[in-house]
Amino acid sequence: MMEVLLTDNLVDSVNNTRKKISIKHYLNTYLFPTSKDSNGEDRYPLYFRVIFNKQSVKIKSAINTSYSLTEFQHLKDEDILQIRREALALTNIVSSIYCNIIKAFTDTSNQAYITNLFPENYNWAGDMPYSLEQVKRGFDINQVFNSYDYNQYELPYLVEQKLIEAMADYAKYINDYDDYVGIFEQSKGLNSYQLLQFLKSEKAEWKIFEEQFHPYIWFFNLHYFQFKNLCKEYRVLGATQIDLQYLNFKKMFLEHYPDDNFKQMIENIEHLIIN
Repeated sequence: MMEVLLTDNLVDSVNNTRKKISIKHYLNTYLFPTSKDSNGEDRYPLYFRVIFNKQSVKIKSAINTSYSLTEFQHLKDEDILQIRREALALTNIVSSIYCNIIKAFTDTSNQAYITNLFPENYNWAGDMPYSLEQVKRGFDINQVFNSYDYNQYELPYLVEQKLIEAMADYAKYINDYDDYVGIFEQSKGLNSYQLLQFLKSEKAEWKIFEEQFHPYIWFFNLHYFQFKNLCKEYRVLGATQIDLQYLNFKKMFLEHYPDDNFKQMIENIEHLIIN
């Protein structure tokens, strides 16, 4: 079992819990081998053990690869890079969910509605917590990863969700929210551009909202997947917010798309996701 982030200088930037989050990768030798290496040694799938709040959970790596024990002990630099990127993303996922739950609890004055502020699929075992310490102790990392899907943390998915959230905020600003509350409450799976066209057809005022963004942002997913297919570093493990904010995604993306329009689009995305 290896912990690539043990001395990583980015950990403090992606972990805001003030608690240690350990991400340890290992080969799941309890499963059947997937293949054999060049020496005939069995290969096993790569897994992660996430340890936080005196709890741990095992998840299969989104890199979806296997190594023999010998290969695992002598990983190539590019393999370590992928593992580091995933470990940083997992650290940030745990940190974000934990901090959002704490913030939701401390910001609300009506404890009866606290359940509505927790992430989807996150349920408390036992009675509803009524103190901050109960919330901290009751945080269950197993529920965080109960329906874990790395794709939901990739940039195209985040951009879509943030654009729809921005639309919902704008709808409230122009007193339109109640008319479309059903759409915004069931926004998962919606295409932000199609939703915008629909809202524009309903009221011309939505044109003002559209003008806040570079027009390329509505088609970011197409440009992203084209870039991902051609970029070896991001082909297997797609980019998350961590890659955009701290690593080299922006640099590599703009090298692939040197046009100023793409630079403006990325600046829009940074403001939308990071700020």
